[in-house]
Amino acid sequence: MKLYRHMALSWNSFFYALWIVILPVLGMGRGQGWAIGYSLFMVLMVYLSQPDFTRYLTFGLSTQVWNGHRRINASLTLFLILVSAPFAFPWWVLIAPVLMWVVCMTKRFEPSRLTASSLIVGSDGDSSTGWFSASPVSQIVLRPQARAWMWAAFGIAIATAINIVVSKLWDTGVGIVGVIVTLIVLPLVADSIRSSLKDAVAFGLPRGAWAKTTVLCTAIPVVLSLVADLVAMMWTGNPAGFTIVCLATTSLLLAFAITDKLTWLYTTALAGAIAVLFIAWLINPSVAMGWTLTGMAIIYVVWVAAYPRMAKKTNVFSPGLMGWFGAR
Repeated sequence: MKLYRHMALSWNSFFYALWIVILPVLGMGRGQGWAIGYSLFMVLMVYLSQPDFTRYLTFGLSTQVWNGHRRINASLTLFLILVSAPFAFPWWVLIAPVLMWVVCMTKRFEPSRLTASSLIVGSDGDSSTGWFSASPVSQIVLRPQARAWMWAAFGIAIATAINIVVSKLWDTGVGIVGVIVTLIVLPLVADSIRSSLKDAVAFGLPRGAWAKTTVLCTAIPVVLSLVADLVAMMWTGNPAGFTIVCLATTSLLLAFAITDKLTWLYTTALAGAIAVLFIAWLINPSVAMGWTLTGMAIIYVVWVAAYPRMAKKTNVFSPGLMGWFGAR
């Protein structure tokens, strides 16, 4: 039991359990959309309950031990769902997570192990993914962050597609799916950003180079949000404001990822400026969206200029604000 507690449980387990218990309380009386979204999200929670196999591999533990701990976590997750869900949702929301639990219990997963080929960095432009060069900046900073942003965009796109399909079939929205997916993927991106800074410092890379590459990676969500706004303009004739929200979220996320006792003033100033802009927009909605976008773009440019200085001040050997969310 002590082995299970040390290897299979973490701060993430606590936050997953908290989500499972709180969501039914938040979803009381919110209609069928929340019930559908909750059911789909619980499938993901049962899957995410499995512990990280890397820790077991580090200590030389077998896949049999990992599979046993994985099944215990899946059973505990299902137990929390069965206890909390009936208070707010109909019985059918339990079908999908129960089926996922059956899969976890009956199937013996064999996680991929590190191989020699996966550890070898090839020549320039010939890395294991074929996208990133063999330079330290590309492998330590660009690669993990770009992949994190792409996975975040993929998750949000899937959540949007689910919302559209369900709303067309059952005439009800499941916006909860998008909210939940966003709250899951953004902390993962923030953790990737902070981890890449720690690795960059450990390998002797300049923090200024790390900051420039990190800001460059934000082009992925910004460009995708611009495309989404263009599609919205062609469909409805008006932009949906995706770019404004993306610029605000991206800048706050990157600041949040490296916030600690030495850099909290930067994050506070950024959050205050964005709050003032959005409050002014809400108070006077007649202001054209273009002016709001211009204001947000100015804040973003100023933040980009200040970000390398913030990166140089942060203490990478402490978890900082991310420590409250289970980061190390």
